[in-house]
Amino acid sequence: GGFNLTGNAAVTGAVVATSVLQGSAIRSNTDVFVNFDGADGTSNVYFYEGGSNTGRYLRWNDGSNLFEMNDALNVSGNLWNQGTATVSGSMFTTGTAVVSALRINQTPTAGVISPDSYIVVNLNGTNYRIPCILN
Repeated sequence: GGFNLTGNAAVTGAVVATSVLQGSAIRSNTDVFVNFDGADGTSNVYFYEGGSNTGRYLRWNDGSNLFEMNDALNVSGNLWNQGTATVSGSMFTTGTAVVSALRINQTPTAGVISPDSYIVVNLNGTNYRIPCILN
């Protein structure tokens, strides 16, 4: 059997679920922990999408030591990076991108202008390709 509660319940200590804790809104005034009691491992927060209860996720990938998402991320404020930002696809900005050093990794001979490695600047709807000299 199960325990069903209609209405509110005030809990002073912890609510521990060894299986599923389910509700239309689960709220916290402070912290929410995933994989609280260890051990280290990959953990997911799932969102229902495309007919699947695991259709979209935010994942902590413990083996790669990074967060992963399986859909686009839209940031309406500032996005700051203090390490290496790796983009495997296109990156768009409608504001100003401030970059202290732009590096494009490719493998042709050093010092050669490469037609395969360039920066595209769009001015008034026209794309201009700036070739990169690799060294």
